[in-house]
Amino acid sequence: MRDKLPISVFIIARNEVDRIARPILSVRDWADEVLVIDSGSTDGTIALAEQLGARVVHHVWNGYGPQKRFGEHECRHDWVLNLDADEEVDEALSAAIRATFDNGGPQPPCAAFRLFWKMVHYADDGPRRLAPTRSFIRLYDRRRASFRNSIVHDSVVVGEGGEVRDLDSGIVLHRSFRSLQHFHDKLTEYAVWQARDMVERGRRPSALRTFAEPAISFFRIYVVRRYFVYGRDGLAMARLYSQVRKERLVRARKGLMGNDA
Repeated sequence: MRDKLPISVFIIARNEVDRIARPILSVRDWADEVLVIDSGSTDGTIALAEQLGARVVHHVWNGYGPQKRFGEHECRHDWVLNLDADEEVDEALSAAIRATFDNGGPQPPCAAFRLFWKMVHYADDGPRRLAPTRSFIRLYDRRRASFRNSIVHDSVVVGEGGEVRDLDSGIVLHRSFRSLQHFHDKLTEYAVWQARDMVERGRRPSALRTFAEPAISFFRIYVVRRYFVYGRDGLAMARLYSQVRKERLVRARKGLMGNDA
């Protein structure tokens, strides 16, 4: 087998010195290129990423979609894998990617692969039983798929006729939050961007939606996404989530009435 696969891995980051090593180390042994798109780190993220073998490119932050679209265009290879700075590829997923691309034959005929993602609580080493699990397109041929050009929706859109397959061996480990305070701060920042997006598109949430949002959001994250597995922390997270989800709608309504969103 070749030492490196013809895949570029790109990671967006800003002030992630405590977490940037995990995603880089999880892929650098088999990915031909690891690229960090940095939007202004001041904490040593850039130096550490370069020390670990990544190429760092600065790009001013203008939203999730634009940042990731910039990243995919900076990559050297057409097959790209996107990771966030709080994620890492586990050994089983690494093996599955190796088996898919390093078999001596042509590259996969599909346009993209859907990867499975499991959340890891900030106090844990690995995911708990029944931990929140989702799936995303993160490994794709940039000639046939691309991130949406949206400031808040960082999802990959596959071109017409492009096939998407599940790469269901192994997972992406997601250590999204450093603490409950970080959980709240991150959600609040994202809510500001979501409200701005609604205002720019002229989408004013109804009063009924604003009223119902907390209960619906609480149920979605606590029950459907299974945050109940985190005990008291999970309950606190669900409450914070429901509160911030409502706040983003209030911001959007105010923004469309001429006030700050």
